Amino acid sequence: MARTLRRAQRTARQRGGRVRVLARAGGIGDVLWAAAASDLAAKHSPQDVLLFLTQPDMLEAVRLASPDITVIAPHLPNPHMQSLLRRVCSDVVEMVYEPHDTAGTHLVRTYLKQLGCPQQMPHPAWHFKHEPLPRAASPVACIYTGPSWPVREVPSSVWDEVVRRLKSELGLRVLQIMPLRPTVRLIPGCDERIIGWPLADLCNLFDQSALVLTIDSIMLHLAAGTRAPLVAIFGPTLASCRMFETPRQRSLAATVDCAGCHHRTPRLHWETGCPYDIACMQQISADPIMTAASQVLAPAAR
Repeated sequence: MARTLRRAQRTARQRGGRVRVLARAGGIGDVLWAAAASDLAAKHSPQDVLLFLTQPDMLEAVRLASPDITVIAPHLPNPHMQSLLRRVCSDVVEMVYEPHDTAGTHLVRTYLKQLGCPQQMPHPAWHFKHEPLPRAASPVACIYTGPSWPVREVPSSVWDEVVRRLKSELGLRVLQIMPLRPTVRLIPGCDERIIGWPLADLCNLFDQSALVLTIDSIMLHLAAGTRAPLVAIFGPTLASCRMFETPRQRSLAATVDCAGCHHRTPRLHWETGCPYDIACMQQISADPIMTAASQVLAPAAR
């Protein structure tokens, strides 16, 4: 640690810049976009030397967003490490995302503002090795049903119908993306389960897929950074805070008054509880999902 800081200080002096420690812990999506903002900040101020502070299990996510940044990933909790770093570095920035303060603002723009960078900088693209996958008999659709917060999950009966129609109406081969220790239901009709793949391998898969269909989750963030044809389903969170919509990357949400409650004060839910029985997700049906899927579907798959 001390050697890393001394090297950074020496390089910053040679460039006529400063050493900045950028700190972000938490979930993969938070760290991924914070690292992306750090990567953009490094390009905006090349004279500075940036060090990224996070927890050890986030190294894979940081490398995906910013392969060249120096990462400090100690086993000390972030607040303790920040206190130590402030003794030798005057510029320690804790990147914080407060949903109720930034409703409608994408994560990366929130972090760029905190770093003093223009918020209209280019959309980040993840850094991964592009390797051709075995050619499938039919175009591939990747779906992610969870796990996530219960308030962000679509009813399983909807997924059953969506998978059936993706295959029968659009002629797609459907892969269900799952974590290393699956805790979600296997959707009938899926052709294959992708379990516990590294983040970079998932990006490579999405990049070559005809469609990615997901709830608000890490899979949304991964697909957004690959420019894959994407449909993301939202309820308590706002699409504008999670993705940049394009003709090939679209969001879908139920039209209920309480939608986006995650960004309100007071917040109506916290991951599990909802006074309206999660109406925003319960009202999602297969029809609008299929319409959106048809609209973004990669041209080769039509």
